[in-house]
Amino acid sequence: MSSNATFTLLAKGRTDVVVWGLIEGLNANGILGRENEELRQATEKIRVLQPPLKTLPKYLFLNKRHIKLIPEIDAALKEMKKNGAYQRIYDRAFGEILLKNNIIKLKHEY
Repeated sequence: MSSNATFTLLAKGRTDVVVWGLIEGLNANGILGRENEELRQATEKIRVLQPPLKTLPKYLFLNKRHIKLIPEIDAALKEMKKNGAYQRIYDRAFGEILLKNNIIKLKHEY
């Protein structure tokens, strides 16, 4: 089931709880809130529960034909994490949605 369908069920009171990833859930909730007035009012009542049930790392996947790029990508990502660029990109990408939903600034888990 898609996140939009799941959050529609929640917004319409057909389920009491939805377990979804934070960013994906907030994004789906925001999209539904723009689709129509009834869903917008309902999605305003949806809240994120903290702390998360589980935190999972994210991984980057490449096609096998790009295997030679792995050392270069690995080095670049390590440098970005070391100099703070990775966190700045994360904040720029997700900061607005987190602030809008009164979620404290999150340090991205690597």
